[in-house]
Amino acid sequence: MDNNNLDKLKNDYIEAITVSEKRLISFIGMEALYKNQLIHNAKLIKKNENLYKDLDKYKTNFMGMDSRNKSLQSELERMKETVGSIKNTLSFRWGNRLVNSTESFIVFLKLPFHLYKEYKDFKCKRKIIVKQLSRIVVKRSEKNKLVLPINLNELKVASIMDEFTFNSFKYECNLLQLTPKTWRGELEKFQPNLLFIESAWKGKDDLWIKKVSNCESELVELVQYCHENKIHTIFWNKEDPVHFDTFSSVAKIVDHVFTTDIDCVPRYKKIVNHNNVNFLPFAAQPMKHNPIEIYKRKDAFNFAGSYYLRYPERQRDFSSLISAVKKFKPVDIYDRNFDNSHKNYLFPDSYQSMILGKLPFEEIDKAYKGYRYGINMNTIKQSQSMFARRVFELLASNTIVVSNYSRGMRLLFGDLVLSSDNSNQIEIMLKKICDDGSYYKKLRLLGLRKVMSEHTYADRLAFILSKINNFDFKKTLPFVYLYANVDNKEEFDSVINSFKKQTYSNKKLIVCQSFKSDLQLEHVIIKSKISDCLKYLQMIQEEGALFGVLEPKDYYGKSYLVDLVSATIYGDYPAFGKGCFYEYKQSIILNGDGRQYKATTNLDIRSSLVKLKQFNKKYLQNFLNNKYSISDIEMLAIDEFNYCKNGANANKTSLNKVEDLILVDQGVSFIEKLAKISDGLQPREKKIKSDSSLPSFSAEKLFNLFAKPISSKIKINFIDNKMRIITKLGNSNHTYIYTKKSFGREELNMIINSQFTLLCKSSLENMYTVFEFQDKDGKKISHSINPIGDTHTIAIPVECRYIRLGLKLVGNGTVAISKLILGSHGELPFSIVGKSKKLVLTKQYPSYNDIYKYGFLHSRVRAYKKEGLLVDVFRINDQSQLPYREFENIDIATGNAALLNDTLNTGQYDHVLVHLMDEKMWNVLEKHIDKVKVTVWLHGAEIQDWTRRKFDLEDLTKEEIARKKKLCASRLIFWKKLIRENHKNVHFVFVSNTFRKEVEVDLDLQLDKNMYSVIHNYVDEDIFRYFPKEKKDRLKIFSVRSFASKKYGNDLTTQAIEMLSKEKFFNELEFLIIGDGPCFKKDTQALEKFENVKIEQKFLTHAEIAEIQKKHGIFMNPTRWDSQGVSRDEAMSSGLVVVTNNVAAIPEFVDNSCGMVVASEDYIGMAKAINTLYYNPDKFLTLSIAANERVVENLNLEKTILEEIKIIS
Repeated sequence: MDNNNLDKLKNDYIEAITVSEKRLISFIGMEALYKNQLIHNAKLIKKNENLYKDLDKYKTNFMGMDSRNKSLQSELERMKETVGSIKNTLSFRWGNRLVNSTESFIVFLKLPFHLYKEYKDFKCKRKIIVKQLSRIVVKRSEKNKLVLPINLNELKVASIMDEFTFNSFKYECNLLQLTPKTWRGELEKFQPNLLFIESAWKGKDDLWIKKVSNCESELVELVQYCHENKIHTIFWNKEDPVHFDTFSSVAKIVDHVFTTDIDCVPRYKKIVNHNNVNFLPFAAQPMKHNPIEIYKRKDAFNFAGSYYLRYPERQRDFSSLISAVKKFKPVDIYDRNFDNSHKNYLFPDSYQSMILGKLPFEEIDKAYKGYRYGINMNTIKQSQSMFARRVFELLASNTIVVSNYSRGMRLLFGDLVLSSDNSNQIEIMLKKICDDGSYYKKLRLLGLRKVMSEHTYADRLAFILSKINNFDFKKTLPFVYLYANVDNKEEFDSVINSFKKQTYSNKKLIVCQSFKSDLQLEHVIIKSKISDCLKYLQMIQEEGALFGVLEPKDYYGKSYLVDLVSATIYGDYPAFGKGCFYEYKQSIILNGDGRQYKATTNLDIRSSLVKLKQFNKKYLQNFLNNKYSISDIEMLAIDEFNYCKNGANANKTSLNKVEDLILVDQGVSFIEKLAKISDGLQPREKKIKSDSSLPSFSAEKLFNLFAKPISSKIKINFIDNKMRIITKLGNSNHTYIYTKKSFGREELNMIINSQFTLLCKSSLENMYTVFEFQDKDGKKISHSINPIGDTHTIAIPVECRYIRLGLKLVGNGTVAISKLILGSHGELPFSIVGKSKKLVLTKQYPSYNDIYKYGFLHSRVRAYKKEGLLVDVFRINDQSQLPYREFENIDIATGNAALLNDTLNTGQYDHVLVHLMDEKMWNVLEKHIDKVKVTVWLHGAEIQDWTRRKFDLEDLTKEEIARKKKLCASRLIFWKKLIRENHKNVHFVFVSNTFRKEVEVDLDLQLDKNMYSVIHNYVDEDIFRYFPKEKKDRLKIFSVRSFASKKYGNDLTTQAIEMLSKEKFFNELEFLIIGDGPCFKKDTQALEKFENVKIEQKFLTHAEIAEIQKKHGIFMNPTRWDSQGVSRDEAMSSGLVVVTNNVAAIPEFVDNSCGMVVASEDYIGMAKAINTLYYNPDKFLTLSIAANERVVENLNLEKTILEEIKIIS
């Protein structure tokens, strides 16, 4: 090759490289440009998202302002009416005359005459009004049974309802809202079957304000008209128990009364003097509140509701709940009072960033269905049945509900709602839900199922009609026809098993089989030809009948049909099925995730139900011939659970992901439980609690506090333990009297509490309590005035520091004041409504503030629940306390012996499980012993002779010792008598053999072996798990004990540590002493000087104890007596080596092969034991393993809880 060609090639090569470089540079530039464009686009998308979010917020705010404007206009109209009313008062007329009298001297001279004339006219008009009202005596007429249309949607119901209730019932019947002025013409035109009055505050277009609560003439005349025209009348008080008195006059004039509070049923029966009174809770409207997805759910919490200044406890609960949920997800708030600027309804500044605005009723599903989690707040927490209707609506919307505590909510929904006033408990429950998507879906499915099965407004209307016509309520359910084509016995058995396990009862199976069989089964029709099956299906005429196919190869869970049928309640579609479903292919996989609760055009009949009348013969022929696909029509896909394609032979463990969540406590049945108990409640008057435990001002204290009135028209005296007031003010005249001083909120128990009751009798025209709220400087902020006669809740301003008390006195008369009670424990229920037929009776039960009280009992109840046995807990106590609370998802009721007796009289319970029984408890149980079994767990002090607990007498006086011995003698007499009577329905359980033998010695008798069982206290291995210890763990020493008495021997721990402080290795040791009780300071004071001894005065949960046990190796557990020693066994289960004393039953549970056991009172021996473990690390490890094995062998589930369940069941 010549040089020219070579140069040319070289130049070409250089040029090619240059071009490539240019292209590369260009490409790099384009790439950079592209990346910049992507970044820019991402920013634009983000900006758009923010703009849309802002737009939604502004739209919501605009709607809120528009709503506020309408509200202000309505308020203006009401104010105009108020002005008119004021102008009609005597005081205004006189004032007007006085003002006009200055016009001329002649008018002024005529003033006395004009004033007298106004007075006469006013009195005359007032007498006419009173006379007219007194003539209205509502007479109920005998009415025939309500003639019901075939379709309840055609039932004509005239109503006075607020917006929420009207929009809830309007889908279930032909519902007409009445107006106060034109109701007669409306009724004549409408010709209703029924008049439905609710405890309406506003009614249609706000026209009924105060007219229902005051039972004004328009309402009375309306009801009278209905009686005269044989129209049935009902009243539903959705505001019970708070506003029972407010609406009681309405209840007295209608035919049937319904209430949201079951404890008000006996009170209504008493005041209306008939038994047409029933419990009727809130519900959900499936047409509005349903799981059908219309938004992309935000992974956050939403609260759609109000903030109330007058409920400090609610404020505290809200703050606690928000602080807990914020740790998991963001929080949004729709403020129901966004258009109300009144300070009593303003959210504090700390929540303002969360508030999006207000949602009108018709858009509430943005809150309910636009979020994965919904927040609920209950103001009424101690009612057995009344709680926020929001709970029903959120569950129906397929949304997880997180709430503060409510007894009613816990009773109706159990663990379907995450409910507690303890933020730590809320966090524990939320963690599982937020961490496990399957658990989240399964829990909300159970909630949805519960509401759709018995808590819809269709159910409520049907129940009302059943009570009016006096027939048993029965929910109308569509009939389901299932078809299966089987070729052999195995396939036949498969479909029969799938059919039988279905909890849905209204069903029939048609089987086409090609082999001969003489087998006959209930609800199963066997045919040999597909054509015969088709003919059978074509003959079905039932309205709403459903059809589906059972495929022998597929797996069907027990709730498969229930959920498909439930879909017909909330969805108007021709077919419902599993658009998203599990399938077995060596392992179980999920197909079509994201299609749940959405419209679809493709389903499979083997996992669906179709409305039989909407599918023609061709479709049915395809289904019967194994052509399973359904397409080309809009259908609804539901959840993915309780079905697995080709999963009939999958193993049980694999199918767990398909099956329902096992949740023992899903609340009680409204119809089967609550309605029946309501029917059986007898007429009774209000049961007032003796609130001796609450702060109060006696009559004498009040007398000394109130300033003596200057006016001679008022006299105040203290006579016969009453503060007595005599007034001579004249008709309609009033005055105020106040206390001489103001009080700090703490002095009046007005920090968390905002309730009070003035116990008094008055003959005055009117009388009111006055609470004047003052700031930190004592300047008045505002006041609250309430009529006497009931418990009231006041709205205390946030900035209030002091409160002055006063009374507003109106007219002439006398007043006798007994007491001012500052707080409320509510009314005593007439009976406890339970969830189970088994009742645990005890004097104590753990609380979040006192975890150690009867912790052994909580371990049992929790374990029973885990094993599928739900029990109720009744804590017997004469002290006035809140009737209801929960602890770690266990519900506890508290009441006295009378309430226990009334509860057992309802017949709810067939077995009472008593712990630490005394004679007072037995006196109640004995009345029911022929019908109710009683199992008595014996633990110690309740049955022991005093000689076994001499240590409890050491610091007492001779008189106190004598009293203790006398009480002990009385107890022993009681137990001897009870045991010797040998009731066939009484059984005793001892926690150890040693203890049983001690009891036989103390009572000087021999127990028949059939009378008792010996079952140790249970140690939960799932909580107190064993983790192998290391040698270094022996240097970490732990003690968690009650410091309630000397029995626990905590002073021995202190003495042992002081002995150890003399050892050269002492500073290598770390001690952690935790507990609480009267002896805590005394028993731990001497240890405060040691830097390596950490002392904490507090309570710990079992989970917290177990966590600490993981980090320690030795457990200090001295004792002076024990029937077992549960905290010691829990430590042993976790692998800690215990140091304890050889007393009472201890050797039955631990010896030197698995622990360090020293003599009674031997704190020196305890120190030596730790010394031994320090110098023998291998021995420590051996004992640690043996400790765990001993507990696992003797105190496992099978030998404890399951044995107890055998006795209980």
